Amino acid sequence: METDEHRLREQLLAADRGEAAAWLSWEPPVWRHTAFFTAWTIGFALNVGLGGGLGSATVNLLLTFAALGFLGVERARAGTYPDGAMPPELRRPVAWSMALFVAVVLTTWALASTIPWWLLAPLAGAATFVAMWTYSRTYAAACVSVRTRLGVAS
Repeated sequence: METDEHRLREQLLAADRGEAAAWLSWEPPVWRHTAFFTAWTIGFALNVGLGGGLGSATVNLLLTFAALGFLGVERARAGTYPDGAMPPELRRPVAWSMALFVAVVLTTWALASTIPWWLLAPLAGAATFVAMWTYSRTYAAACVSVRTRLGVAS
């Protein structure tokens, strides 16, 4: 009886390892993601700052396509991209980083009519840099926690 229970636990642990594998093998490269999204936010800030608060719809659309293209290239580069259930340890860093990035973009847009573009762009870029760098660090730390919990070597 205990052997069956032990075997079942091992199978469940193996399933958890397999499900987490894509999330653990895809850690966002600190410099690439941070640099891209910082530049993206600066471009967005310049667009809305110089465009009177709303900016050019065409430029905003191009920025959106640039972000989607970047994420597509990253997905192809990684060879695997997480699409299964996210390990619980990674939920908080991912959710907070996305919320923080959206907050930076919305704040940039809201401030575009009150702050000059030459001040808005570097402030938005700095805020994005801090958000993305923090995301990279917390994602890496969370991956260590997942590996420890599942007994996976790094």
